[in-house]
This record gives sequence, C-alpha cells and structure tokens, in this order.
Amino acid sequence: MTAAVDPLDVLLERRVQAAERFFTAESDRLAHLCLALAERFERGGRLLA
Repeated sequence: MTAAVDPLDVLLERRVQAAERFFTAESDRLAHLCLALAERFERGGRLLA
C-alpha cells in the first residue's frame, strides 16, 4: 500500500521551495536594502505606513 499524499503537504513544500529560491537569489539585494533603510533611520528617517 502506498501512503496518500496530503494536498496541504504538497502546497507547503512548494511554498518552502519558492521561499528558498527567492531568498537565495535576492539575499544580497535584500541585505543592501536593509542597510540603506537602517542608515536612513539613523539619520532621523521615519517609516510611514
């Protein structure tokens, strides 16, 4: 007998894989943007929501 595959497990695995690909591809860019944001806050910048 083969075990049934839970559709939610499949969706979760796809989501995890997509996040891994995204953060691997964009990690340098995100780091630079975070640094720029921190520097702006240090100079008195504000976050507007």
